[in-house]
Amino acid sequence: MITEFVESTMRKGLQRYAKQTNQDLTDVQLLFAWDEVKQKSTYKLLSANAPSKSITFNEFLGIPYDLLSREQIVRQVVGKTIEKYSQELNCPSSIVTLVLYLIPQEEDDDTVKIHLYKGSEAVKEVKLEEIMINA
Repeated sequence: MITEFVESTMRKGLQRYAKQTNQDLTDVQLLFAWDEVKQKSTYKLLSANAPSKSITFNEFLGIPYDLLSREQIVRQVVGKTIEKYSQELNCPSSIVTLVLYLIPQEEDDDTVKIHLYKGSEAVKEVKLEEIMINA
């Protein structure tokens, strides 16, 4: 149930950003990183037609206040996930990122995909369920 809620939240955020910027769903992505100094998650919107843009999670959601504390959940999940993969990849957490994107579907909800990166190297696709279990 939580996995479906997280997936729906991410899907809606990317769909909203694509619509707001008049872009195809395939042209927008959300990058999750870990700031080792501040010990918190950071977020960047990536676009085929614009420079990357650092945002807050509330900006991604398109809301002024997060009464459901979604960012608290995401911060913990992203932090633990990046820490886990940085240990597996034997590298600092500052170069491990997760990139979330959508694969448009005609009949069903757009499919949320997540890729793990070490620097600029794509390592593998990661399932949301795997991330949620490890958190």
